[in-house]
Amino acid sequence: TRSTFQTPDMIVQHELLDHVAKLVDAGKVRHTMTRRLVGINADNLRQAHEQVATGAGIGKLVLSRD
Repeated sequence: TRSTFQTPDMIVQHELLDHVAKLVDAGKVRHTMTRRLVGINADNLRQAHEQVATGAGIGKLVLSRD
């Protein structure tokens, strides 16, 4: 919300994201993506919604353009 509200400490958001990026690059932080659907279209949106609605998914479901 720092950037949304233009708070005086907005730079902290940049610093936090930079720190996390370094951790990811160093292999100390991993994503939790377990499924990826390529193409943002009606069929993939339907599949994603069905999976999330079951409540049985573990990790992150990602819809990507490519």
